[in-house]
Amino acid sequence: MQSRINRSSTHHTVSDGGLSKFRLIAEQPLGSIVTTPGSTIQPPWLIRSYTAPFVAGKGLTLNSVAFGLFSLFVFAIPWENALLLPGVGTVSRLLGLVALPVAILAILDRSRLRSPSLPLVLMGLFVMWGSLTYLWTANVEATSIRIISWLQNLGMVWLIWEFADSRARQLMLMRSYVLGTLVSAVDTLSSYLRGQEAYYQRYAGSGFDPNDLGLILALSLPMSFYLATIQRNQWMVWVYRLQQILAILAIGLTSSRAALVAAVVALLYVPMVLLWAKTFREKCLFFVLIAAVSSCMVSFLPENSWKRWAGIGTELQQGTWGKRTVIWSAGFDLFREHPSIGVGAGSFGTATHHALPASIAKENPFLPAAHNTFLSILAEEGLLGFTLLLLLLSSLVLPVLRLPAIERSLWLVVLATWATGVFTLTWEDRKPTWFLFGMIASWTALRSLPRKKTEFARNLGARWTLSRNFGRG
Repeated sequence: MQSRINRSSTHHTVSDGGLSKFRLIAEQPLGSIVTTPGSTIQPPWLIRSYTAPFVAGKGLTLNSVAFGLFSLFVFAIPWENALLLPGVGTVSRLLGLVALPVAILAILDRSRLRSPSLPLVLMGLFVMWGSLTYLWTANVEATSIRIISWLQNLGMVWLIWEFADSRARQLMLMRSYVLGTLVSAVDTLSSYLRGQEAYYQRYAGSGFDPNDLGLILALSLPMSFYLATIQRNQWMVWVYRLQQILAILAIGLTSSRAALVAAVVALLYVPMVLLWAKTFREKCLFFVLIAAVSSCMVSFLPENSWKRWAGIGTELQQGTWGKRTVIWSAGFDLFREHPSIGVGAGSFGTATHHALPASIAKENPFLPAAHNTFLSILAEEGLLGFTLLLLLLSSLVLPVLRLPAIERSLWLVVLATWATGVFTLTWEDRKPTWFLFGMIASWTALRSLPRKKTEFARNLGARWTLSRNFGRG
C-alpha cells in the first residue's frame, strides 16, 4: 500500500483511501495527531513511539520493555484465576508487580508525565470518594479490600494512559485482551470435556464464576470483530475468527442468562462490520462463521443451557432472577436510609444482612453482593458516588460520539455490553471494567482520522441520501 504522510500536520493523505486509509492512520503516534489532553511530545520520543511496540532503534528501550510487560498483564486478565501462585495470588497480579516498577523507571527516564484527561480525573475522584467512606463504613475490612482493588485498577488505567499513547499500542492492548479470552474460552471447553462443572451443567474456566466469565468473553466480541476487520495479516484474521467461535461457545457453556443478553448486545456490532466488508468473499465468511457457531452450539451445549435461556422471559415477568430482586429491594431500602454518603464501599452485604431471609443472608459478612453495579455504588457510596459514576460514563461516551463510525460503533457497543452485563453483577472493582474505561479514555485522546471524509463515510452518506429521495418519491 502506497502512502504519503505529513508528520508535521494533523492532516494525512493516503493514496488508496477507504479501510486502508484507516489502517494506516491508526498506526500514527500521538505526537503528530493529538491536541488535548496531554502535552506536546518531542520529536525524539516520536521516533521511538512509531516503531514496533517492543523494538526501537537497535535494541529494546526501557519504554518498550515496560509496555511489553504491561501487555502481558492485560493478556492475563481474562484467565487470571486459572493460575494462582502461592504467596502472590493470580498471575495477573504477579505480572502487575513486575510491570509497575519497570514502568516507573521508564517514566522517570522519559522525565515527564502526560497531563490527565477528564475521565482520568473523574476516576481519581471516584476512588477518592470511595476511600473516604472508610470513615463511616459498616465493614472496615471489606472497605479496605475495595480501596486496595480500586488503587490497583487506577494504577492500571494510569499505565494505559502513559504507555498506550499511539493507536498501534492501543491496538496491541486490545489484541492482548482478545487473545487472553481465547485462553479462558479453551479452558472452559476443557472443563466441559472433562465434566468439571462449576454448577449443575454450567461450566467455566478454572477459578471463574460462570456469570463473570460470560461477561469477560462477551466484552471481547466487538473488539475481536473490529481487529479482524482492520487486520491485513490473513493468519491473524483466522485467529480472531476462531476466538469468536470459541468465545460464543464458551458463553453458551456458562449457561449465564445475563451473559447471553450481553453477548446479543455485543453482536450488534456485526452489521457495522458487514458494512466495512469490501468484497463478497468477506461478507460470505460472516455467514460461514454464523453457521459454524450455530452448529457448535447445537452439538455441544448441554440441555440446561437451553432451559435457562428459554426461561428468560418468564423469569423477567414472574421470577426473582435467582433471588436478585430480593437483594435489590433490600439495596434500595438501604439507599433510602443512607441516601447521601452510603454505608461504605464493599459493605453492602453487612448492611443488608439483617433485612434478607436466611437463605440469602449467609454467615459470610461480605455476602450477598448487590448483583448490580449501579445499585451497589448507589447504596455504598451514596448519591455523590453515583453522580461521579454518571459523570465518568458521560465523559467516556461524549468523546466517543465524535469518533469515526467504525470506532464509534465499537466503543458504544462495548459500553452497552458492559452496562447490560453489570446490571446483574458487582463489577465496580473488577479489572475488565477499569481496563475498558482506561482504553476508551486513551483511545478518544487521539484523533485517528483526518477531517476529510473517508470512502466509508461517503458511501454511507450516499446511501442515506438515496433512501431519503426514494422515500420522498
